[in-house]
Amino acid sequence: MAVAAREGSKASGRRRPRPPAPDGGGYPGGVSVLICTYNRLPFLQKLAASIAPQLPAAYPLEVVVVDNNSSDGTAAFARGLAEQNPAFRYLFEPRQGLSHARNAGARAARHEFLLYLDDDAVLPEHYLKTLGELLARHDPDFLGGPLYPLYLDPKPAWFPESLEIRKKTERSGFSQDVTLTGANYGVKKSVLEKIGGFDPRYGMTGGKVGMLEERLVIETYRRITPSEQQKVYYSLETYILNATPARRMTVSFQLERIFLGNSGYVTWRLTQGLRSPGQLLQRVWRAFWGELGAVLKAAPRLWRERRTDPEKPMLALVKLTYRGADLWGALAFFLTDFGRTRRRRAAEAPEPRPLKATLFASAGLKAQEAEDLKAALDGRAEIEVVPLGDSSDDQIRKLAAATNLRATDLVITDSPKAARALTVLRGPQPHLQMLLWIRDPKPLNYLKSLEHLRDKRAGLRQKLARDRALVREVDQVVCNAQWLARPLARMLLPLPRAVVVPPLRGAEKGAGKLHPGAVAGWGRVIDEARVFAPRRLKA
Repeated sequence: MAVAAREGSKASGRRRPRPPAPDGGGYPGGVSVLICTYNRLPFLQKLAASIAPQLPAAYPLEVVVVDNNSSDGTAAFARGLAEQNPAFRYLFEPRQGLSHARNAGARAARHEFLLYLDDDAVLPEHYLKTLGELLARHDPDFLGGPLYPLYLDPKPAWFPESLEIRKKTERSGFSQDVTLTGANYGVKKSVLEKIGGFDPRYGMTGGKVGMLEERLVIETYRRITPSEQQKVYYSLETYILNATPARRMTVSFQLERIFLGNSGYVTWRLTQGLRSPGQLLQRVWRAFWGELGAVLKAAPRLWRERRTDPEKPMLALVKLTYRGADLWGALAFFLTDFGRTRRRRAAEAPEPRPLKATLFASAGLKAQEAEDLKAALDGRAEIEVVPLGDSSDDQIRKLAAATNLRATDLVITDSPKAARALTVLRGPQPHLQMLLWIRDPKPLNYLKSLEHLRDKRAGLRQKLARDRALVREVDQVVCNAQWLARPLARMLLPLPRAVVVPPLRGAEKGAGKLHPGAVAGWGRVIDEARVFAPRRLKA
């Protein structure tokens, strides 16, 4: 399971985009550029040198250098900048930690939009002008862009450039799932205040590596903001260059960064809502050992081909590190936080809000049946219907990827094939609950009685293996046939948390009213799912 987005693997394309043609314009709300730094004066000097020629901007702009207890002359340099150019300001934050520095910069900022830059960034000459135009045109809540390496030392032949590229998408525009790198990270001040700022438990602290503080801000934003109101803009034009010295191009640096970032993100995601921990643990366990076996099997070939393709061994090691980080993060959660999280969930009252559900409807599900389900769950769940037709597994996953899964609590499908195809999407979204709705039990009729079992005994082992695989990954099954909950069926095909709910309408054609028992049964299903849904109305 790959719970966190893969920063290195998302990188694509070595060619940087051309700067856009100038067309004037600016952002009347103003921008506060915040540079948080700790004992990295040479890098800060390069960044300041790339900013100064772009000043004054065509819109209100300030550059605030937040000194987080530096002892290398940063204070004197930053104060000198402020004396020479009124656009620069100096701010001292004594509490050690990048999150403390970022929060202090946000409190001191004078303008509406906050742009966080790492102190080892270098801005292309068009950056600030393009930034103002994009903010004026789109007025986003968040804005980010790519990061490309600026090598200060020769790049080793074995070092994959993709590890230092942060390019999250191939197109500019608003997105409901793109992540932003903290080195090139813009957010409205009012949005950051609503979220509560950066969490001091995460992020760099002095020389200690730490991550996730900026990612958790945008994750919280997506959790508490309705999907139709989210405004996260990714711009390929507002790229930055990241100073890349020799120490970053080492195996230990890259693997430590990947491991800490990914394992911490996994643990955090699991605290947001998890219904079937056994399924998740099995998945990450199998994924790690499968990846380890693949690496060991390929090791002799990778060693032989290291001269013709020197990057491959490192890429294989990176993939294994991701899997190991997933497993470590999951184990850390189960060994330390799982019991505490479950007790807290049991003690807390669920949020008084409709659950966000997506119904992936097979070709056999009639439009009226989908409308009946919506009506039965009115006030309990808001359902978006995605017709599947005769889609393949890949097409089903593409349809799912087009929905905002971060804002979805529950996935419902009446297609066992779709349930199998959709379970892989729970990797990056472990809070998703999967519900299989068995409307038509005919394919399972061999479980109806011993007589049916004898009649359908041909190929029984293959049938059971197939059907067990189809239902193994879902959290709950809702079925319309009482015999699916009888001892024979439970023994041969144990349906996870099986609930028998009558059909939504009576058997008579044209029955006008929804079955009260069906409405009550679906209500109980949703209420149980609500207990494990992420909290979205508060940060």
